[in-house]
Amino acid sequence: MVFPKVSIIIPVFNGESYLRETLDNIISQTYNNWELICVDDSSVDSSYSILQEYGEKDPRIKVYKKKNESIAAKGVKFGLNYATGDYMMYSSQDDLFSTDLLEKNIKKALETDADYVLPVMKWYHGVNDIRDGYVGVNGNIDIVLSGREALILSLDWKIHGFGLLKMSLVKKTGWYDYGYDSDEYTTRILFLNSNKIVFSDGVFYYRQNNPDAITQKFSIIQIDALETCFKLENLLIDNNFNSEELFLMRRITYNRIIRCTNNYFRNKSIIKKNERNRIRKLIKSSYNKLDKGFLSRKESKHLINKSFTVFHLYYYFLEQKRSNPYFIKILNICKF
Repeated sequence: MVFPKVSIIIPVFNGESYLRETLDNIISQTYNNWELICVDDSSVDSSYSILQEYGEKDPRIKVYKKKNESIAAKGVKFGLNYATGDYMMYSSQDDLFSTDLLEKNIKKALETDADYVLPVMKWYHGVNDIRDGYVGVNGNIDIVLSGREALILSLDWKIHGFGLLKMSLVKKTGWYDYGYDSDEYTTRILFLNSNKIVFSDGVFYYRQNNPDAITQKFSIIQIDALETCFKLENLLIDNNFNSEELFLMRRITYNRIIRCTNNYFRNKSIIKKNERNRIRKLIKSSYNKLDKGFLSRKESKHLINKSFTVFHLYYYFLEQKRSNPYFIKILNICKF
């Protein structure tokens, strides 16, 4: 029997703290027919040297360097140009696999001829602090999903997207790299175009204890994630999803706008003055662009859903009250 090759792609930038652990973890996989494509984004630490060291030891590890663009998806897209596998998997520079993850994913893919295989995902806070994350759909790993079903479940993350993919599917859809979280859009495009999505009991460990990870600290580019929300809404519209599903997406967008607003006020002191206007304009245009027809009658009466100015002030006051009781009085007077 000919076993298919898996192309694992890892974009790397200043990842020296956990890089060896991740590379050793992949080398220890029980399934051996893989290639590891490491794309260094012009790191300024020892990451590239570490990659070269491992590439010299194991010919399955291929190392490339590209100019710095600060978006992981650009590294993945770059790496796909060199991938020769029948399947692909993505990993961050600090994530970990159970030693049988590739083996179990490939086995499930061959048994079902599915385009997409999702393993169990656990939150990794350290070797002695591993927390439950995602197991199939509500604990059921025997379920088989259509592409449309998987897309809807993924909108509010009832399923994750770290899986084994047929390379033919990836070549069909492409890999989006327009911004910070373009991978979220790519995942939904991949789901929508999959013949079926299945689950394995291999484990993907999503590291949470890396203080330098972009998901662990505020960055201006995170505000650009609002673009993805509207791209996803258009994706649903273009593919004739129903009004209930559109309302769900708009609710998610609304919550994302609130989160971006909170993050902006919480981190305002570290944002350069010339960048504050850009952030405020992005949030404002997103708020005004959002179709708020999903709001309940009670919500629509609330002042924060009438005017962006009031919405903006409300979250400013809400953030300020953490340190100043005066703002609690303002919120009470305004009946927020």
